[in-house]
Amino acid sequence: MRVFLFEYRDKTTGELVEVRTRADNEKKALKAFSLKAPTVDIGQIETLNGAPFVNTTGKVGLPSGQTASQKVQSMAEQASTAHSSHAGKPENFVLGVLGITCMAIGLYLLLISPGTDTAIGDVVNLQKLSIGQTLSIFGAIFIAVQWRPR
Repeated sequence: MRVFLFEYRDKTTGELVEVRTRADNEKKALKAFSLKAPTVDIGQIETLNGAPFVNTTGKVGLPSGQTASQKVQSMAEQASTAHSSHAGKPENFVLGVLGITCMAIGLYLLLISPGTDTAIGDVVNLQKLSIGQTLSIFGAIFIAVQWRPR
């Protein structure tokens, strides 16, 4: 995480205003800036960490005076469109199979074979019970990750 210092000129007072954000890269820092100052045009940003601010597209500011909040809205719409195109595709198929396998083994150890048959009678093996319980819990978690509502 790095600290990004944006400076923009206020339209009413003409003074430089500093906005600090923490992010991994410049793109995320710009997104954080637009959430902190939604009424500020990206074109108003003069410096980023003391250097003149230039967008990643090479142009200063956004086209046609687009505000930061409008840019964030358009990015959110693009993300929701991209996410909806993958709606029917199973993303974590391996987790689902692993979850069902762990759940089946865990339930077998808990319900069907919890112990051993000895000359004295049936003796419950606590190690089998604890392993069965652990596998059942892991299986339930993996299944939930696979088929969680999105």
